[in-house]
Amino acid sequence: MITFFDSNSLFSLSSFESIGLMLLLILIVLMSVLSFIVHRIFMKPFEALNESIETKGSVVDGKIFGLDRADEFGLLANTIQQMKDRLDFYNKDLETEVAHSSQELDIAYHRIISNEKRLNKLFKNSFYENPKTFFVNPLEYDQLMSTLSGNPETAKFQLQMKNLAGKFFWIEMILIQMSNNSESIGYEGILINIQDKKDFEQKLIDLAMVDRLTGLYNRHYFDQVAIEERNRSDRYGDAISFVMLDLDHFKHVNDTWGHNVGDQVLALTAKVLSQSIRKLDVLTMNF
Repeated sequence: MITFFDSNSLFSLSSFESIGLMLLLILIVLMSVLSFIVHRIFMKPFEALNESIETKGSVVDGKIFGLDRADEFGLLANTIQQMKDRLDFYNKDLETEVAHSSQELDIAYHRIISNEKRLNKLFKNSFYENPKTFFVNPLEYDQLMSTLSGNPETAKFQLQMKNLAGKFFWIEMILIQMSNNSESIGYEGILINIQDKKDFEQKLIDLAMVDRLTGLYNRHYFDQVAIEERNRSDRYGDAISFVMLDLDHFKHVNDTWGHNVGDQVLALTAKVLSQSIRKLDVLTMNF
């Protein structure tokens, strides 16, 4: 019998080291074999699947790895394939829609630019020929030119103008004098559309001076207009007239049919009177 150690050295330190070294080598070999088996059975198919997914776009009629397998891995591969096919379909459909929308937007943009150039040319030609036609009140144009004739360095105006369609709108005009060697050569400036601002101001005025039930001006507005009209009459010697209208037995209406019916009577009366006066007349409701 051949032995690698004798009985005297069985429990010596060198013998234990030899046994531990052998066990370590055996463990390393087993781990390597186990790692190879795991990689071969489990990891390699997933690596092949991932590689096939990444390269599928560059392969004509390419299919991802594992579609023909009947196990869980094959089910996963087929699910991924179906997801990719759906994404490809929706991406192509989206690209088509985007291309069509882009073409439509491009056509609409060029149409807008063309119309804008045409309108600007038409506006400039019309404005240079007869600028007064763009002022709601032609006297404001005369006042504007009169102010600019004094050669102010800056000028600021709020004017009501109208566009080519005849629609009225408010603008704020800011002008700055241009000069050459201390000699005025004209003005340059900007026009700001302040229609929204004027609409808001009018709403505030209506809230303060208009009766919400009838839509007629209230006593506060009547007092202002009465003073202005009296001053104008004194200045030019024009006649001024006041007409007062009282609704008889109105209390009986409220007491008999209620205040809601009374409000309807007031609103209907205001509507009839508004349709019966001239544009220059002022109709107010005083309670």
